[in-house]
Amino acid sequence: MKSVRIAIILLILILIFSLSESFLVTAHLKRMFRSAAALPSEPYVYETDHESYKESIEALRRLWEKGFPYLTYVSGYSALNRADEAVVTLCVAYDCKNYDDSILARAQLLDALRRLLELERVSLSSVF
Repeated sequence: MKSVRIAIILLILILIFSLSESFLVTAHLKRMFRSAAALPSEPYVYETDHESYKESIEALRRLWEKGFPYLTYVSGYSALNRADEAVVTLCVAYDCKNYDDSILARAQLLDALRRLLELERVSLSSVF
């Protein structure tokens, strides 16, 4: 009877850890998605206020760098590399004032984050 109680306690602890980790990762990815979605999707908008958008893009990069170590434990490297390349391309293209590539990188980042969110979502369809 004692071993059954220990097994049940361990099962509960594993479930709590798994669900809390999934919710934290999902919250971080949603925060990044909202930040990336808030960036303009038209090149002429970037030209009007280059510095304020530069701060937004740098904040997005810092947010990605902050969450990347945790994401490597729970997500596949192909999905992470796709999002990482999009973040780097967004930063470099914006620094070079290549706004068309910035918009393309933003779209790629949104798609990569959407896929990561789909992988991390807690639902029966992600289990079966």
